[in-house]
Order: sequence, then structure tokens, then C-alpha cells
Amino acid sequence: MNETENTNRQLDFYKQIFNSVQQAVIVTDTNAKIILWNNFAEQLYGYTTDEAIGKTTIELISPENFIENHIETVNELKNGIISSTEYTVKNKKGKNFTVKVNISPLYNSNNETIAFIGISEDITKEKEKEKLLIQSEEKYRSLFETAEDAIFLADAETGILTNVNKFGESLIGYNRDEIIGKHYTFLHPKDENLLYTKNFEKAKVSKGELFTNMFFVHKNGTFIPIEGKSGGIISLNGKYHHFSIFRDIK
Repeated sequence: MNETENTNRQLDFYKQIFNSVQQAVIVTDTNAKIILWNNFAEQLYGYTTDEAIGKTTIELISPENFIENHIETVNELKNGIISSTEYTVKNKKGKNFTVKVNISPLYNSNNETIAFIGISEDITKEKEKEKLLIQSEEKYRSLFETAEDAIFLADAETGILTNVNKFGESLIGYNRDEIIGKHYTFLHPKDENLLYTKNFEKAKVSKGELFTNMFFVHKNGTFIPIEGKSGGIISLNGKYHHFSIFRDIK
């Protein structure tokens, strides 16, 4: 095998790797003119390699916030700063969608920036899920705060109180800052800690179970007769929390 054949084989090998990557890989010169465009870029943006080569990313896929910050981004890349940003782009059909793009500079033997390589992936579904999650969180936060029962959350492992709604604050006379960080037994008569410890452990595995003959201790020292219902275990920020719903029955 001569040197030319060996070089061609190597080029074919690297080309296969380039086109097998399941992300859009685009190489441009320092003026954003497209030099290389892989198969996944064709799928993602709808343009064939022949249609893309020689065009700029700005005119072809129009990443809106990239246009706004193009000069600043190019200067950062030339200084060796890798860019990782979310852009709104459009495909050949004119449909806008969101991509996450990681852009890195490419250098020649003199360590001069000669091109940029951008790897992008469609994160539209992730952004939609994120939006729905935020909406859901806002909805349940509103229900939590406006509920006409006292709701307390505690770390399922340690029993440390992690949240309380407004009705809970009003019921026992303490504000949220005074409650969060305390052990749940803080809410009840001290001489009955064993009873409430048993109730807490039982409540963690008995969602919906009703507990009666209980008391909260108000900030002014008075006892408040209550009944409580276990809400079960929920996961928040990587930790398990138990929440219970209490009602004043006096």
C-alpha cells in the first residue's frame, strides 16, 4: 500500500467517524463560513452538505442570539474560551427550535485560530419539560400556600422540618424561619416525644392514614388539638421528604 492509499484510507476512516456522531457537528472558518457539515447536521437543520458548505451559519440557520453576540463570541473563542450556549435556530423549513451548542477553536501549527467546531443538539423537548415543570411547581406552590390546612414537610431520614405553609405558621404562631431546621417533635408536647416519633415512622409508610388524639404546642404555650393525615414521601432536590396535613379540631 503506497502513502496516498494509506492517507485516503485514513481520511475515509475519519469521515465515517465524523458522520456517525449522533450530534450536529459543524466546522466553520473564523468568519462563520461552513467548511464541514456532518450527516446529523443534515437531519437536524434540513440542509444537505452541498447546500451548507460555503454558507455562513448566520445566514443558514440564523441563531438569533448568536447574531447579537457574534463578535463577542468570536473574540472569546479566539482567546481559547470554549463557548457552551443555548441558541434559538431555524431549520430549512423555517421552524424555530432550541439547541445547545458547544463551540471550540481549532488551531494551526503556529497556535493561530483557523476555524471553529460547533457540536449542537436539539433540546426543545427538554425546554418544554422544564417549562411544564416550572408551571407545575408554581401551581402546587400556590395550592400549598393557600391550603386551609396546615402542611409540614420534614426530611424523611432526620425528621428535620424543611417547609411549612402559611396556615401552618398561623396555627402554631411561629413564622417559617422559626420552624424550618427544627426537629418535627418541636411541634408537639415534649413529654409525648415517643408517641410522635412512632407516629412519624408509621406515617412514612402509611400514606393517607389518619392520626388522631394529637396536639400542637402554640408559641404562647397553649395546646392545640389536631388530627393529621400522612401525605407520604416525596422527592425534592435529591432528598426524600415526608409531608403531613394537619387540621385544628378544637
